[in-house]
Amino acid sequence: LGANPESVFIVHLLMAIVAQLFRVLIVGRMINMPLLEYGRVVLLRIVAVFILVTIPTYTMYSILPDGHRFTLLVLLLTFFTECVVIVAVGLTQSERSMMFQKANAIIKKTKQ
Repeated sequence: LGANPESVFIVHLLMAIVAQLFRVLIVGRMINMPLLEYGRVVLLRIVAVFILVTIPTYTMYSILPDGHRFTLLVLLLTFFTECVVIVAVGLTQSERSMMFQKANAIIKKTKQ
């Protein structure tokens, strides 16, 4: 049809965002969830994680030359940056402590 191949992913992303908004609106009304609090607690954290991961990843992608080794390096940087930022910014204090407790329990279980 003459469109860029990336347009499929862009349309899919937009449809997923619209569907998620309708899900939140419908379920929010069903369970009396305050939508502004949801936006503050959930969506702001998502945006913060996205920005904090995208900046170093895109910078590294722009600086490094093309090649398989450099692509692998950017993928590894993205993965580790994403993990650190999700734990530091994306999780609340209670979620973070629960995650570390579960990880410690799994580590103790595997050492036995």
